[in-house]
Amino acid sequence: MTTNHSTTHIGKRMPYSVPAGYFDTLNAEIMQQLAQQAPAEKPNSRKRLWRIITATLSTAAVVTIAAVITHNYLAPPTTAEKIANYDQQIDQAFNHLSQTDQDYLLSVYQDNLYIDDINEQL
Repeated sequence: MTTNHSTTHIGKRMPYSVPAGYFDTLNAEIMQQLAQQAPAEKPNSRKRLWRIITATLSTAAVVTIAAVITHNYLAPPTTAEKIANYDQQIDQAFNHLSQTDQDYLLSVYQDNLYIDDINEQL
């Protein structure tokens, strides 16, 4: 079975037609319809300004909070904080020793010249 899909038998006539004078009045009809429509509302500039201000302030608040958290909790301890922390750890360890061990350590390091030099420098 062979099917001929050729369109040569249709010819060149247009299957659609436009009423006479349609394009002559088209422009006037469109302009008339536009004039009848209500003008579009202008956006309220105060509402827009308020939205911009609130968005800016909320962004600034988030950045400030993030900076404070980062600075306070994620920043490495300073040298003074490290020294204070070491001193506390040494004091705690010393306090956990028996009285005999404490007396021994104090007697050994009491006359140490290097420790005296360090204490004088501090």
